[in-house]
Amino acid sequence: MHKYACCGIDVASCAPYLTLMITNASQRDYSLWDVFDALRRLVRSGNLGATVSRLNDNWAAIFQQQSKANKTRLIPVEKGTGYAVIRADDDAKTLCIGHPIVADRRDAVIALSRTSNWSNWNLEIHNPTNKDMKVNVKHNPAFNGFNFNETLTLAPGTSVFRDLGPVEKS
Repeated sequence: MHKYACCGIDVASCAPYLTLMITNASQRDYSLWDVFDALRRLVRSGNLGATVSRLNDNWAAIFQQQSKANKTRLIPVEKGTGYAVIRADDDAKTLCIGHPIVADRRDAVIALSRTSNWSNWNLEIHNPTNKDMKVNVKHNPAFNGFNFNETLTLAPGTSVFRDLGPVEKS
């Protein structure tokens, strides 16, 4: 079993998100382990782009500022790379970028959204294949505010929806 780290926490059996790169105006790249020091020095001057590689295009990804508010925003993932913006307000905070909900099947589709009044997180788990799919879906403990663990059997082309509870106040 591989172990990955995010936010200084060892996470077993979670999707990889080790390669976090931040590029500033001088084009110097910072690894995940340098992010916290880099933020203190660089974010004060404005926004920084961050990419995270080795993500799954089929799963929702987020950027989470872990503080009392746990500010969370969905980020796009394309061809295994997630794209986020680190803002000045993220300075000196613990940050996580990756998949808050993971599965034991990489071909399962995991989508996150907020309810129409933005009060709760909604989760959709979809089987895009033409065969029945048994899948274990669970929260990634590196992220705050998501608590989910369920094994499902989905018929071909079907989805299930779950309410994950309140969205953090920010």
